[in-house]
Amino acid sequence: MASKLDFYKRALYHALRAVNDRPDSVVHKVYRGSLLASRRVVSMVTRKPVAWIAQLQSARWLDDHRFEITGFAFERGIGFENAAPTVRVWLQGRGGLRIPAQVEFRRDMAASARTKDSDFDYSNTGFRAVFDLSSLFAHEPVTLRTMISVSGEGRTRRGGFEKRFGGGSARFPSTRIALGSQIVPCWDRELGLQFEVRRPAAELVSGEFHGRRVELTVRGAGITGGALVNEGTSVALRIAAATEDEVRLTGELPTPVVATNSGGGHLAEDVDGQHGWLPHVWYRAMVTHSGGGTHQVASTAEECELDNGGDLTGYLLDGGLCVRDTPASLVVTSAVLETEPDLVVRVTGRVRGDVEGAQLSFVGAHQTLSVTLTLADGRFEACCPLMSSTWGRPPLPPKASAFTLRGITATGEWFWVGTDARLIDDLPQELEHELFRFRFQTDGARRLQFRVKAPRADGELGFYHQRMLEENYRKTTFEPENSIFFESFYGRSAACNPRALDALIAREHPEITRYWGVIDNSVGVPEGAVPVVYNTKAWWDARGRSRWVIANDWLRNKFKHQPHQVVLQTWHGSMFKRIGLDRPGLDKIVELALKRERNNWDLLLSQNRHSSEIFRSAYAWQGPILEEGYPRNDAMADGDGVAVRELLGIPLTDTVVLYAPTWRDDQTKAKLLLDVAALAAELGEGYTVLLRGHTRTFESSEAVTAAHLLDVTTYPDITELFLASDVLVTDYSSVMFDFSVTGRPMIFFVPDLDDYRDKIRGVYFDLEEVAPGPVIYSQELVVPAIRSAAEDRATRYADSYAAWQERFNAHDDGQSSRRVMERLFATEPPRLK
Repeated sequence: MASKLDFYKRALYHALRAVNDRPDSVVHKVYRGSLLASRRVVSMVTRKPVAWIAQLQSARWLDDHRFEITGFAFERGIGFENAAPTVRVWLQGRGGLRIPAQVEFRRDMAASARTKDSDFDYSNTGFRAVFDLSSLFAHEPVTLRTMISVSGEGRTRRGGFEKRFGGGSARFPSTRIALGSQIVPCWDRELGLQFEVRRPAAELVSGEFHGRRVELTVRGAGITGGALVNEGTSVALRIAAATEDEVRLTGELPTPVVATNSGGGHLAEDVDGQHGWLPHVWYRAMVTHSGGGTHQVASTAEECELDNGGDLTGYLLDGGLCVRDTPASLVVTSAVLETEPDLVVRVTGRVRGDVEGAQLSFVGAHQTLSVTLTLADGRFEACCPLMSSTWGRPPLPPKASAFTLRGITATGEWFWVGTDARLIDDLPQELEHELFRFRFQTDGARRLQFRVKAPRADGELGFYHQRMLEENYRKTTFEPENSIFFESFYGRSAACNPRALDALIAREHPEITRYWGVIDNSVGVPEGAVPVVYNTKAWWDARGRSRWVIANDWLRNKFKHQPHQVVLQTWHGSMFKRIGLDRPGLDKIVELALKRERNNWDLLLSQNRHSSEIFRSAYAWQGPILEEGYPRNDAMADGDGVAVRELLGIPLTDTVVLYAPTWRDDQTKAKLLLDVAALAAELGEGYTVLLRGHTRTFESSEAVTAAHLLDVTTYPDITELFLASDVLVTDYSSVMFDFSVTGRPMIFFVPDLDDYRDKIRGVYFDLEEVAPGPVIYSQELVVPAIRSAAEDRATRYADSYAAWQERFNAHDDGQSSRRVMERLFATEPPRLK
């Protein structure tokens, strides 16, 4: 009953999606009208604007009294196709207090990305608003909320900001003090951007460290003492010196500093599990007065750095003190993207403490970019080339990711690299380049970042523009072009069987244009090929024009088979684990999607008879099967791994162990069942362990580093790794059917075999019966199996290995690419009328 209910729920969901994708239909108009009516009722009852989207993008002071914000606001499902809406912005306080802003139109492409609604282009709901806050400095303490109204198409909605951009001035707005008042822009989770007018009893002016002793200069009358207060700590401050209107307070900070994120939430926890942890404490600075009472002090107009003279680094901001247990730090004051003569990010700033011999790097999720650091007269300059070569390949731009500027001392200790408040005021900063979309921003700990995204034009961003591009693609009758469109693992690589076919076609048919669909320009394509970035107009057009389409995974529902095309599905591995319709408990919606995908194909490549039979059942495939072996394995017929070992820095005398596990359907993040660091340590000298993660979990996995261990998850060609390896350790991955072409030992580490076979995925045969190597279930047995692998391969497993190769590798003879190419070009487009 539960499975049927789930099926109907998902069917209803997809039906509504289908309705939503046809905005001109009568059903869609009825659905949309009833939806808007229900929203009005719910909004009246809850007093909250339903489907209201309003995001603060930036917030900064233009001068001593004018404050600028940028953002966008709209009601989901209400577009403004004929003209941009009228946007009004104002501050609203108690007693009818209202301060209007001067508002200008500002196109913001991020607006359409905030919702999956593809009916409308919301980018014309962006705005820039400027408040004159001079009157508030003479006002009594009050809190004002930022309000926005959007009018157009006969409808007006209003509300506050419900979200803010977390990587710049909207996250870290600065304050102003004048005429005895302080104006503090602050964020409320329920109410959005607010402005608090305070009458501070004291003002925090400056500070410095002496060892672990901190000295703060505070301006105010009648101050008798103070304290730095945190949830778990209170540091007493005594008066060391005093003048008529200022006192110098001093206190000893505890050892060590304990990390926390309390006291105002100005800093996100500065934790980076991969690249070190720099604990910090946020203290509120409090003072006591002769007349009694304790008050939090106000900060000066700008962020105030503490002079570095001891073991700590810190800064003053908004009446608080942030302390880090690091004697050195850098503060970035400028960051620019230079395109000539080379593509580089150049960063300059101030130096705190001794950073001689330090190293900087921009650290991304799966890529670290080196930085050249120059020091002179308390300043630094850092230069980061953005075109970099990995694994000996030609230079490429960075992967689509956020890269954070990190620093490490000459002794191997991480130190903080922060961003000056004046620079944060100008962030985020969007820049354009032909290779990527680029943005300077900060992270939650005020560290400078740049984010790289795929180079899509404004008209290619967001769900609306993607729907328009797809509709145009589906309606267009493309003129056939003498070209091939290649795709490997949804554009995440240019590898596998398509890459091998590309190499042969490029040599023998140079007149054919070769397009490669890639997720971004960090994916290197073969020499002479044309990269087309996923979801760009060029990508859609190349898919439509090309006479041949070659892919190793699903083309998905974004593909429309053109009459002039021949589509070859090469697939990406023979099967131990069950696939497609053979999987137990397959969802009906997935089954429908699978059959729709199958209908895109004309030819299906199979490595062996075993795979051919499975394709007939798993995809209910009735079309031609090219049982010709795998083109990607041709290189193993006469290749060797010497060049790859030299590239990776592996001694030719080492025994190389490749660990290549598959992914698990019940896990969204890679979880290695084999402790590869412990494995490498136990094997010791004379062995090198290569870790090859799976493409499906690459984005969510973390790099692993240890002695005698190399993480080669991002290495572009696994066949080269096969050639460089002496032993394979795997589980249920299809690499077992490819590595066996080499005839070298294989070990099957399967501690979760029962669960995987009976609950998670299901399998096609009994591995323990036919495996050409030991099947083991515990880590302590892996090292002995590796040490005896060569001898066991030649004796205990000689017969089973021969039977395995005959069953699975009969066609992997080094000529697969040629046979497949000839059969592909001999096939006429089956859908031409």
